[in-house]
Amino acid sequence: MLHDACGDVVVLNGHPDLRLPNTLNVSIVGRVGSEILSRLEGVAASTGSACHEGTVTLSPVLEAMGISPELGMGAVRFSLGRTTTPADIEYVVERVKETVARNDTKRTSQKRLSDMTGGEIQAAVADRYGQVARTPGAEFNFSVGRKFAESVGYGTERLDSLPASMWESFTGAGNPQPYVDPRPGETVLDLGCGAGLDLYLYAKAVGPQGKAYGLDLSESMIAKARHNMEAMAVGNVEFLCGPADAIPLPDASVDLVTGNGIYNLSPDKAAVMREVSRVLKPGGRTVFAEIVLNAELPDDARKDINDWFRCIGGALPEPHFLSQLSAAGLVDARILWKGRNARTGHPLSLSAVIRAEKKEGSRQE
Repeated sequence: MLHDACGDVVVLNGHPDLRLPNTLNVSIVGRVGSEILSRLEGVAASTGSACHEGTVTLSPVLEAMGISPELGMGAVRFSLGRTTTPADIEYVVERVKETVARNDTKRTSQKRLSDMTGGEIQAAVADRYGQVARTPGAEFNFSVGRKFAESVGYGTERLDSLPASMWESFTGAGNPQPYVDPRPGETVLDLGCGAGLDLYLYAKAVGPQGKAYGLDLSESMIAKARHNMEAMAVGNVEFLCGPADAIPLPDASVDLVTGNGIYNLSPDKAAVMREVSRVLKPGGRTVFAEIVLNAELPDDARKDINDWFRCIGGALPEPHFLSQLSAAGLVDARILWKGRNARTGHPLSLSAVIRAEKKEGSRQE
């Protein structure tokens, strides 16, 4: 059985390998149960106390769920009403995970952005962009999908050649493709790779002798990107799940670091820039698309986490952004292009493509 800090429990009554007669009962302690019930189609449920007798758990899966310690008490039991399979269990577990994450997001969305911790912001970003991966057709307060990709310059012919799953969750800050310069045999790192649209293009550019890393905070985005690379038979990509301020790569291991809106979504931008400088080889470069400001935002423009999601709550003025890159040990930081697109709804915001290099002969301190 899995307990969190407040004693909430998620248990499975039985196991599919036991061939229970046409049923899988999942007992969920916490008020989250009623919300899960509303999302499960074709599921019979009864409320009551969770029965712990004879239960088993899928610990590796459940321990990764991060069950919220603020769920309260109560219970709901689900019966799928048919022979269970491992896929049934995965289905229920994923629904639990989504609902718990959504509840956490609801709580954080009620906070003022200035009162949120960096960890809370990262968790909210992972949840929201996980939703973009799983349900790209849902309503969001920022642009998502093919129309947006086309509007910032991704060609129709190129998108037509790719599976829809590669562009349906696209939600970058712009289009860095005309300015990013991956070369055959190089190692490229795409921060905030999403479902893999940009990453796929970089992997093809560096070729089989090169390597492309895709890093994302959302497990759902990583899973979708991995599926897309497999579908396109791309074998030179490796995925990293985690925040951009703690890149799990060695020093001086990458020729090119790119991204498409990663800094706006990161609460500690200076830490991300230091990590970029650390993993770049001497003489390496970073080229990326980002939202910058042409003046300081008024405080009332940064109200809650929804302002962060739309790439305005975390935006920096252009001079400040460039100076932070320099402070991180990168040189010749400059704007290659800037303009407006569907991501720049606020009059002070601009989409920009930015470039900086790591000086030849520099060492990581």
